[in-house]
Amino acid sequence: MKKFLLGSPDNILKNSYIWNTIGGLLNAGQSALLLIVISRTNPVEDAGVFSIAYAIACLTVTVGKWGMRNFQATDVLDKYDYSIYASSRVITCILMMALTIFYIFKGILISNYSIEKCCVILLMGMLKLLDAVEDIIHGMFQRKGRLDVGAKGMATRYIVMLFVCIISLILTGSLVGSLGVAFLISTLYFVLTVLSVYDEFKEKVSVSFTDRDVWRLLAECFSLFAGSFLMIYIANAPKYAIDEYMTEVVQACFNYIFMPVYVISVLNTFVYQPVLTKLAIYYEGNQYKEFLYLFLRQLFIIFGLALGVIVCGYLLGIPVLTFLYNIDLSEYKQSFIILLVGGSFLAISGYLSVVITILRKQNWLLIGYVSAAVIAFFAAKPLTLSWGVTGAAFLYTGIVLLQSLIFAAIFMKFCRGIRLK
Repeated sequence: MKKFLLGSPDNILKNSYIWNTIGGLLNAGQSALLLIVISRTNPVEDAGVFSIAYAIACLTVTVGKWGMRNFQATDVLDKYDYSIYASSRVITCILMMALTIFYIFKGILISNYSIEKCCVILLMGMLKLLDAVEDIIHGMFQRKGRLDVGAKGMATRYIVMLFVCIISLILTGSLVGSLGVAFLISTLYFVLTVLSVYDEFKEKVSVSFTDRDVWRLLAECFSLFAGSFLMIYIANAPKYAIDEYMTEVVQACFNYIFMPVYVISVLNTFVYQPVLTKLAIYYEGNQYKEFLYLFLRQLFIIFGLALGVIVCGYLLGIPVLTFLYNIDLSEYKQSFIILLVGGSFLAISGYLSVVITILRKQNWLLIGYVSAAVIAFFAAKPLTLSWGVTGAAFLYTGIVLLQSLIFAAIFMKFCRGIRLK
C-alpha cells in the first residue's frame, strides 16, 4: 500500500494529474452511478430519498471543509502550520454533523420524514464527513508537493466504497444497510491509507481549541465557507423546493436529468485543482504575465468542456439517461438542456471564485453568493409550484448566470490592479 501511494518521485506531476482526474471522475460520478443501481434494484421513491440525502450531505460537508482546501493549498508563505488547519477541521466537522442532525429533526417535524429517510440522510452525512477529514490531510500532502499521494488515496477509497455499496444494493436491496456497510469499509480503508504514508511527511500535529490562530484561520476562511455553502444551496435550491412541495418520484426524475450537470461542476474543480499552487506562486512572485496566461488557458479549457457537454447532451442526453435510469425522461428534454447551460455557468463561476481567492479578495465573493441565494430563496417556491421541473431548471440557470457575471466583474476589477503593479 505504502509503495503504491508514494510511487516514483520522478513522476509526481504526471501522477497528480492522472490520479486527481480519476478521483474527480469518481467523486463527480458516484451519485450518478449509485442512482443507476438504485433505479434498477429499488423503487423509484428510494432514488428520490437518496437524491435529497445526497443534496443535504453536499450542503453540510461545506461546513466540514469550511472552504479551506484552496486556501491551504495556496498558503505558499506558510502563514498557518498544519496543527492549526487540523484543529480547525475538528471544530468544523463537529458543526457539520450538528447541522446534519438539525436537518433530520427539521424534516421529521415539518415534512414527516420516515425513519428510513432519516437514516439515509445521516449515513450520507457520515460518508461526506470522511471527505472533510480526508480533505485537510490531503491538503497538507499537496502543500508538500505530493498531491499525487492524496489523489491516489481518495480515488481508491471511492472505488472501494462504490464497489461495496453497489454489491450490497444488488444482494440486499437495502439502501440503509448498503450505505452503512459502505461507510464502515470506507472508514477502515481511509485510516489504512493515511497511516501507511503519514510518517513520510514528518508533520507532527497537535489539536488545540484555545490557540488564537485556529480562530483567526476560521475567521479568515469564513467568507470562503459562506461562499461554498451558499453555492451548494444555490445549486440544490430546486431540489429542496421539490422535497418540500412535490413527491419523491418527481425528485428522482429531476435528479436523473440534473446528474450530468452536477458531474460538470464537480469535475471542473479537479480540472483546475493541480494548477492552483502554481497560480499562487506566480501571483506571489509578481509573475503577472504567467499568472494571467495560465488563468486564461484553464478558462478556455472549461469553456471547451462546457460547450462539448451541451452539444452531446442535446444530441444524446435524454436517450442515454432514459436507458441508464430505466424510466422515460423524454418529457424533460427542455429542462435538461436548460440545466446543462446552468451547469456550464456554475463551472465558470467556481473557477473564478478560486482565482479570486488566490488574489486574497475572497470577501468580495459574498456579493455574488448572497445575491444569488436571496433570489433562489424567494423564487424557488413560486417557480417550482407554477412550472414544476421546468421552473426548477430556470431557477437554477438564472441564479448561477447572475453569480458568474458578478464574479467576472470582480475578477476584472482586480485584474486591472494586477497589470498596474
